[in-house]
Amino acid sequence: MAVYLLGRVLGGLITLFCVSALAFFATALAPGNPAAVLLGNLATPERIAAVTAEMGLDKPIPLRYAIWLRQVVTGNLGTSNLSFKPVNDLLVAALPPTLELACLSLLLSVVVAIPVGLLLAQKRNRWWARPASGLVTLGISVPGFWVGLLLIVVFSVTFKLLPSGGYVPMSRSLWGNLRGMILPTVTLAIYLIPSLVRFVRVTAVNVLKEEYIDTARAKGVGSLIVCRNGPIPSEMLR
Repeated sequence: MAVYLLGRVLGGLITLFCVSALAFFATALAPGNPAAVLLGNLATPERIAAVTAEMGLDKPIPLRYAIWLRQVVTGNLGTSNLSFKPVNDLLVAALPPTLELACLSLLLSVVVAIPVGLLLAQKRNRWWARPASGLVTLGISVPGFWVGLLLIVVFSVTFKLLPSGGYVPMSRSLWGNLRGMILPTVTLAIYLIPSLVRFVRVTAVNVLKEEYIDTARAKGVGSLIVCRNGPIPSEMLR
């Protein structure tokens, strides 16, 4: 087990290294000068040269990647070119709303997906099961950003029921926090629910095809007990 885990960790590190190198070199070889873009209308040849040297863009690309990799490993993510604040501070500030959004969306997804998946598995021979399964498959292909924009248009712009953005900490206002989290939570849950429903449905259908399920039904055990209680007690099969 230790060798297996070590191999997985090493494989993950190698993958991260390859992906980071590919992204870094692709960005560095892209046309244009980031210093000129950063300066905008204030760009002059002298200023562009100064900012280029300050950002280290005049160094060879392999050396720039080595410097970047050393800073990342030591926890120094640099300074944002937009807000001019340390990236570490920005990540720390974004951590609470990110964790809250992840927990709420996962909770909502599980609460909805498990009953729906079990229902589609139990009633898979009904006439509405195939259209419902097709709707779930369609939901997997719907882009999350499109769902988010649609919810904003309906609930924020049209009916003005919920805010379209912003984050209010729970310590400041619980209701304000919940109102601000409803739209992003529902958007992310809509993205997660179809995959979870499909997983639950496939797993439940495979379980319902097991021999002990057929035996339980032959013994007169009701479908409700079979689908909800898991393995059938041996005394019910005698």
